[in-house]
Amino acid sequence: MNNKNSTTRPPTPTEPNALLAQSWELIQSGVQQRSHNYHAVYMSYIADNTPRSATLVPRHLDRQHFTLNCHTDIRSGKIKHLRKNSQVCLLFWCREHKTQLRLNGTVDIQHDNTLTHAIWDSMRPMSRVCYAADIAPSTETNISNSGFTTAQWENRQTLCNSSDAYQHFAVL
Repeated sequence: MNNKNSTTRPPTPTEPNALLAQSWELIQSGVQQRSHNYHAVYMSYIADNTPRSATLVPRHLDRQHFTLNCHTDIRSGKIKHLRKNSQVCLLFWCREHKTQLRLNGTVDIQHDNTLTHAIWDSMRPMSRVCYAADIAPSTETNISNSGFTTAQWENRQTLCNSSDAYQHFAVL
């Protein structure tokens, strides 16, 4: 029987170090490949004694130091809550193999420092655009919007290189 939707799940290592190595490889593939199942990670955190989750895109994995960097807007509501409680749970989900990888850890918020300057300088303008938005993430509005007022939207390509856009940029 040939079923287009069926896939063969790769074998799960039984040895802990091999399982850890496979997990790091999956996360690294998500960092490098936009179409990979691990290109998005769900971060759960506590906000006013209530669990919340946010979807992030992993940008850099450092296996030696057990760190995973994600970019965010410093104005985002999650920043306020992460400053109060840095404990998080990251959840990766592989739709193809019906597996998940869960990591518990702490968040360190990096903003306007050597690390963020180096990352910002290496980013393409299209990756900077969302940080030029004049409407902060998590802002309640009556209508759906892109985060830009009409005037800002028309100037977004210029604004993405501004110091204001950089000041909105942070790394978790």
